[in-house]
Amino acid sequence: TFVDYSLLSQAVKMEQQCSNSKRHLPILHVLVVGFHHKKGCVIEYSYPPLSEQQSVNGDDSNAVYSNARLPLIWKTLPSLALPDGAHNYDKDTIYFTLPHPERAGSTIFGISCYRQIDAEKLTNKTSDVTRGTVQKSVVVLSELPLFGLISCKCEMITKVYFNECDFSKVDCLVELYDNLNICVSKNMLQTSEAFLCLSPKDLIVSYQHKLLILFKLILLEKKVLFYKTPVNILCTTILTLLSLFPGMIESGGLRNASSSVQPKTAIDRKFSADIELVDDSKEAELIDSTERQTGELSQPKNIADIKSEEDVPVNKVEEILKSNFEADEDETGNGQCLTPPLLKIPIKDCGLPLDIFKNGAFCHPYLSLTYLDVLSDARVRSFIIGATNYLFKQKRDLFDVIVDDNKIEYYDNDLKKLLELSTEDLRFADFLVKNTLESNGSKGSKLDSTSWEGGDEWLRYQFKVYLLSLLRTSETNENSKEYASFNSHFMTAWKETYNYRIWSATAHPAILDLNAGHPFHGQLSIADVKLKLSHAMFSTERAKKINNTVSQTGKAVGGAITSAKTAVSSWWSQWNSSTSKEPNTPNNSPTVKGTFSNVTSSLSSFSLSSLLKAESENEKSETDE
Repeated sequence: TFVDYSLLSQAVKMEQQCSNSKRHLPILHVLVVGFHHKKGCVIEYSYPPLSEQQSVNGDDSNAVYSNARLPLIWKTLPSLALPDGAHNYDKDTIYFTLPHPERAGSTIFGISCYRQIDAEKLTNKTSDVTRGTVQKSVVVLSELPLFGLISCKCEMITKVYFNECDFSKVDCLVELYDNLNICVSKNMLQTSEAFLCLSPKDLIVSYQHKLLILFKLILLEKKVLFYKTPVNILCTTILTLLSLFPGMIESGGLRNASSSVQPKTAIDRKFSADIELVDDSKEAELIDSTERQTGELSQPKNIADIKSEEDVPVNKVEEILKSNFEADEDETGNGQCLTPPLLKIPIKDCGLPLDIFKNGAFCHPYLSLTYLDVLSDARVRSFIIGATNYLFKQKRDLFDVIVDDNKIEYYDNDLKKLLELSTEDLRFADFLVKNTLESNGSKGSKLDSTSWEGGDEWLRYQFKVYLLSLLRTSETNENSKEYASFNSHFMTAWKETYNYRIWSATAHPAILDLNAGHPFHGQLSIADVKLKLSHAMFSTERAKKINNTVSQTGKAVGGAITSAKTAVSSWWSQWNSSTSKEPNTPNNSPTVKGTFSNVTSSLSSFSLSSLLKAESENEKSETDE
């Protein structure tokens, strides 16, 4: 019997589309976003078709095809998929977040693969192609933050789509949608696939000791801008940094990163992005409500006082800790490192992930210029955003910190004081840097991702130990040395943040079994002094300029001494020669006088005043900027 498999395939696809609404699929849509010379960035294709019932900014002005209808809260999607300055790159990958159109308080994760192609190569050129190059992005909208895994598949299909040279051929996009929904599942978040393409080792190479500063900065819930190009490196930097927080990627820490409530009216909304914003008065009510709901779970003074229904997870943790929880001295003797069995402690029992992005605090690995106005809204508490448009940097009053490439720029001296690394912090950071770089050869070599010590998983484990120790120590006396080992000013400021108050409102017995104090505590040594000086000399721009000036001065001094040696040697030779012919004394010889004059000139070419003058000019240039 002859079977028409093409018809059968179509029937299966139709049945699948009908059942999509009945069963939960992790991939919502595969889109094509293009650049129109009159309309700007527009949706050109969507599979499955966007709902006809959803509004499109009041009309069809942004819809190229009738099935490409954007929900109101996704109106900024096209500008996110085609980034600012995209024409400067042949290809790029963008990660972004959007509010869920149906479930308030949930986030959709976007992965966009951008390409551009010469218009002459197109075999089916449409009337809207009026320029020499065509720019488009293939976009996947997912409910799971599997950025690396989805981007790898999306990049391959995007290459195939562009190689067709005919953008009307969308079969590969349909296959991408079907394949991702088959391959991708929520269980993958608990495997290494959740961190694919997110390598902390790359951050260690780029930021070194400053990575710990950025880690603590996120805990303080400040307004932070990351500025870097291309977009792929920018987005990857932010997401990799967030992956150092246990549960942030894999256990729902980003579920509210771009949450939104439906605005009362579209006209009343005077800013362009749709982010859940909470008034200060309402924020206090939310925290009080949480504390009332969890009042029965107040922290017991002793583990034995916990009720029987809570004994199971606590005993499980105790077994792990009693059998394996030991502290090992590192090779330098400067601190301690917890053993890997700590990984077995469920992060949920420790109150993780922290609610850093919630109620007016959001995270966007990439933001387009259309979002600039929402950053100044009074209801925005904090954010971590990435941008490539220079106009963001010009709005310095909107940010507490700007991370420009690998340089951290503070606009609040008090914040800088809060983020000063303690001696124990410097030991920890130095431990990470040395083990990561030395275990993989030279700094410039390609880092091996297979080894445990110095590897990606090892680094995430170290930051997990650090955060758990930080949480445990936060419950100790504020005047204790354990408390001070994390920088007392930082600890006090962190305990005032939303994420800490939510965490402390609920009891977490597993934390009580941990030892309070810094994992790298220890007596002060000469090595610590050297580490502190080294960090001070290379942590600020002014210190770097002074160090550079001293280096140049050293070269000048060396040159002057060499000239002096040459002059003295020449004088001695001339004096010996003259004494053999004439009975003149060295003091009466005009040649000798000239030689001493040259020596004096060489030695006086460098002076301390020149160093001070150079530093004064550096300070003056900084003031003018």
